[in-house]
Amino acid sequence: EETVKRMKVAPEFEVKLFAGEPLLANPIAFTLDEKGRVWAVECFEYPSRTPKGKKPRDRIVILEDTDGDGAADKRTVFAEGKDFPVPKERAEKGLGAFDLASGLEVGHGGVFVGAPPYLWFIENKNDKPGKFEVLLKGFGSHDTHETLNTFQWGPDGRLYGLHGVFTHSDVEPAASGAGAGPRENDKIRMNAAVWRYDVRTRKFEIFAEGTSNPWGMDFDEKGNCFLACCVIPHLFHIVPGGIY
Repeated sequence: EETVKRMKVAPEFEVKLFAGEPLLANPIAFTLDEKGRVWAVECFEYPSRTPKGKKPRDRIVILEDTDGDGAADKRTVFAEGKDFPVPKERAEKGLGAFDLASGLEVGHGGVFVGAPPYLWFIENKNDKPGKFEVLLKGFGSHDTHETLNTFQWGPDGRLYGLHGVFTHSDVEPAASGAGAGPRENDKIRMNAAVWRYDVRTRKFEIFAEGTSNPWGMDFDEKGNCFLACCVIPHLFHIVPGGIY
């Protein structure tokens, strides 16, 4: 409440507290579902990776306003880092299921989670995790401030996301037979970029390249894409295939 009182906004705006500690801690990503509930990633590893030999502590929570007063009063823990299965390639190196969780979006009967080196899909069974699936792998976490982030459904129905410049990724399908690029199983090298993923065809591609450390994206009513970038205070208008 004290933080809200200190915020300065234009006269036609107001700020209200929806959820704060202890209901929510260390949020790094959030989204809204069709019921108006807030899904958030509580990231306890950031800015470090999950230590070797340890299970990640990050978790996904659901916050709900059940009495309509504009503030969350119900908290449900959907999934925790310890719930994630550890892929064989990580287990052989003594690593946990992921480094740190930084992206989140709901849809298609579940939850899409960005947690390097993977893009995960978790089936939603009555607000409890069902099947865990790795859709893509190869996302880097060299600079933990610039991992895959800001998941957003685009006007074309694809899942969009962002990626910073000092993290280096070679993205490919986690399972054979899924389309990654012009040819199956091509790795896509990515630094600063806007990417998108077609859930139906499982095709991953770069939408636009460049900027610096994009962390914040939205589309207007005409389908124009806009980015906010950290470090350098720029606002970008993004067009498909653009290099910035």
